[in-house]
Amino acid sequence: MKTRTWFNRKAPGHAQGLEILSIGRWEYHVSTREVRCSPEVYQIFGLTSNTESLRPKMLVEWIHPADREIIKTYWRQVLQDKLQSRSFTYRINGLQNQSRYVHGTAECIYDENGTLTRVEGTLRDVTRMVMQHNLFVLKNELHALENFEADPLVILDKHLNVAKWNQASQALFGWSEKELLLHQPVHLRMENKEAMYDLYQTALRHGGTICFDSDYIKRDGTTFTATVCLFSLHNELGEIIGVAEHYQPLIHTNTTEHTSVQSEAHLHALTRHSSDVFLTLTRDMRISYVSNAIENVLGHRAIDVAQTNFLILVHPNDRQLCEEAIQNLSNGKQNKVKVELQIQNKDGIWRICDATFHNLHKGKRIDGYIVNFHDITENKQTQELMNYIADHDWLTDLPNRRAFEEQLSAMIGLAAKREHPFAVLTMNLNKFKYINDTLGHSIGDKLIQTISQDIRMCVPSECIIARIGADEFAILVPGAENPEHVYHLADQLLRLFEREIRIDQYAVYVSAGIGISFYPIDGTDTETLMQHADIALHHAKDVGHSAMQVYSTNLTAGAYKQFSLANDFRTALRNNDFVLHYQPRIDAITGRIIAAEALIRWDHEDWGLVSPGEFIQIAEDNGLIVPLGDWVIETVCQQLQKWSNSIAKGIKVSVNVSAKQFLVPNFVESVRKALAKYNVPAPQLEFEITETTIMPNEPSVVKAFEQLRTMGIAIFFDDFGTGYSSLSWLHRYELDGIKLDRSFVSHVPDHWAPTQIVSSVIQLAHSLGLTVVAEGVETIQQLDFLKQVKCEQIQGFLFSKPVPAQQFEELLRTGVLTPNPVHQTSPAPVENRRKHFRVTPPHPMVAMVTIAAVNSRRLSLGYTDILLMDIGPGGLRFVSNLRFPANHGVVLHFKLTLFKRTIELEGAIVWSEEMADNLLQYGVEFSLREAERKKLFTLLNDFAIQVQAGKYDGEWFTGPLDTFFQS
Repeated sequence: MKTRTWFNRKAPGHAQGLEILSIGRWEYHVSTREVRCSPEVYQIFGLTSNTESLRPKMLVEWIHPADREIIKTYWRQVLQDKLQSRSFTYRINGLQNQSRYVHGTAECIYDENGTLTRVEGTLRDVTRMVMQHNLFVLKNELHALENFEADPLVILDKHLNVAKWNQASQALFGWSEKELLLHQPVHLRMENKEAMYDLYQTALRHGGTICFDSDYIKRDGTTFTATVCLFSLHNELGEIIGVAEHYQPLIHTNTTEHTSVQSEAHLHALTRHSSDVFLTLTRDMRISYVSNAIENVLGHRAIDVAQTNFLILVHPNDRQLCEEAIQNLSNGKQNKVKVELQIQNKDGIWRICDATFHNLHKGKRIDGYIVNFHDITENKQTQELMNYIADHDWLTDLPNRRAFEEQLSAMIGLAAKREHPFAVLTMNLNKFKYINDTLGHSIGDKLIQTISQDIRMCVPSECIIARIGADEFAILVPGAENPEHVYHLADQLLRLFEREIRIDQYAVYVSAGIGISFYPIDGTDTETLMQHADIALHHAKDVGHSAMQVYSTNLTAGAYKQFSLANDFRTALRNNDFVLHYQPRIDAITGRIIAAEALIRWDHEDWGLVSPGEFIQIAEDNGLIVPLGDWVIETVCQQLQKWSNSIAKGIKVSVNVSAKQFLVPNFVESVRKALAKYNVPAPQLEFEITETTIMPNEPSVVKAFEQLRTMGIAIFFDDFGTGYSSLSWLHRYELDGIKLDRSFVSHVPDHWAPTQIVSSVIQLAHSLGLTVVAEGVETIQQLDFLKQVKCEQIQGFLFSKPVPAQQFEELLRTGVLTPNPVHQTSPAPVENRRKHFRVTPPHPMVAMVTIAAVNSRRLSLGYTDILLMDIGPGGLRFVSNLRFPANHGVVLHFKLTLFKRTIELEGAIVWSEEMADNLLQYGVEFSLREAERKKLFTLLNDFAIQVQAGKYDGEWFTGPLDTFFQS
């Protein structure tokens, strides 16, 4: 058995040694989820053995309100073995609501296979020690810590970048503040990093304070152990703006400390093996001896219960258990019997006791019985509490995701035996984060509580409701033989959001989406049913507010891809799975590159390079657009520094900035620091903001514009003309230029209205002293027209698509770029890369495609129309408006009709090429057995003969390719 023990290593004086005598003991059994604790634990909380029964939530409420979430997060990390720390200190509410401090230790016990089987430890009141040794004394206001240098102090901002690293921290860890400023912390050990970030995020969301021991890394690679006090940091308005860490390294030379650890370990072992009450019974159950401990446990004096019948003390419902235990001992069936009994204390209250019976021998015969028991009433209540914490959401009292999935798994087992279908509903609130951000988390919490209560009232009692995310609920509906009943329930739930919800002085309006999956049609295991309900939910959100969708194989590959991207986005941001490409901005007259736009791409493991149009909205919906934007600005500055000694020296780069970034306090200062960090002149950086996202009359945006332009950073309005008040922005904000949206440019000069609009806008912009950039230029005709109306700069595929940094340098070396018209009505000719012949029909053939598998995981999705350009025994070429990765791990399934027969083929994309109008063409290699290839060879040979003779009458498409996908 593998055992690891952690004890408190701080014993600064005699006073703390006295506190060890009031140590409480607890233990938690993982398999049974059984919890036991000694009476001392309850004494620490100011309770006595005569206290009335505790409610499950009561002990959670003893934790200081400000610290509850961070303590729960800490314990989750400990029990999952993600945090290598088992010594911790936190605040509780003592009697008369006075804060006290308790210190806990833990011992994790593993079986031979390394599986955690039990956690046991101690708890004691250390308020005196905390006050004596100045723990928890640092104030959590920023201004109080700005000049703090007494001990190592690290401050992280809301993005968990280092904002302060004082001199004491430099002395302790070895890194200077200059090296780490605005970087992620580097002093965390790898095995603790995920857990620490979880604690940081909890502190940012909920606040709180906790002290615990953990291991850290120094610059020289050595590790050491320190006590860290982690607490949220507030501004003068009380808003959480960061996290602070106060460090105290542990020193192992204190003999008093060693004695404290040794005494604590010995006391722990002694209490663990002791029994509370010991008594002997005659064969007729009369008490012949009882230890004095019975007075401490039940309040009875030993002399008062001696010679009485033991069954008188036992609850009537449990007396048969006693008699059966005695009978099993008497007839030799068992040598020891353990039972739980309700035994009455002196005040008439029934206490739950864990009792063990043995035979009492006199010679060879049984002369009576030995009973020892201890009171486990509080243990039972604590077990209920632990079960509650593990299985319930603290805010709504609803089951959490873990409990819901356990119930779902049990329902699957029951339904499989009885062949009863059921449904899983997942419901997500729209724009809940916006309510949290604007009205505050307390209003958001009250809204969730109100909605959860409304759901309870709406849903039948036999259904199981759970809160499985911040703004997400799940409902398990048994007996779904008639799907219409499920649809009616979903409709009733959506109707809850048709009215205003009153929260304090606010009238809140919120909508929701619902996704539904059915057992066994949509899955026969927990993971599949939940995933399919989530896919349907994601599709419902695409449909619109207050919509429900049932999972169906008709959900397309595009819908599945969006679901997959939404699930993976947080991990991608944490892992920096993004890259920047650069698209040149060209002088319309000379063809010279004068600037570039930085465009983000997601380098996804399954989907390859994902364009921003597919994930920016995901970042917005998840509140991650600001850290993503910060990463782009930082990366562009870093790239400009690299280019400072190359052909790209002095090149300007524009960055798309979300309007939300302008609303972040100190945004301008963070830009200034990024420029200074990489020694980049401000005029080399330009910002583009989409006019449809900007906040009207927002003073902070106006101020940020002014400050940035004063620094030398140019501001452009992107996608100009797509907003409802484009012209009003021109006098409301000071700008340097506008970028004409491609929706106008793509129609010039062939269509009269867009041509007149573009001409007028360019003339107006010039009269206001603004530079004009035309986006999406793809033809010579568009270029000639834009030159004619004096548009200064051109950006589009006509000159270059967005390219990696190194390729952009190569474009700069050419000096002047020449137009390269994009093929709009048909794909560019493709070199024959196949080993087999190919058949090219006179017009594109209509076919269908779906995603059959991703990394060997088979999927069941609906089909999407495509245009097949050619086909051979080895593969095919097709055009689509969907972005598929050139990745052998993504298997596509095709359906096409030849000679009135449906042909189904599978393969993977081996190459792709971008066309105009957001279209792409792909080359696919089939995965066929040789016998299948021979059959296809014969069929395609006949097809080629028919096509050549002009006799084949298939399903063709004869119009422009982009119009096919628009329809």
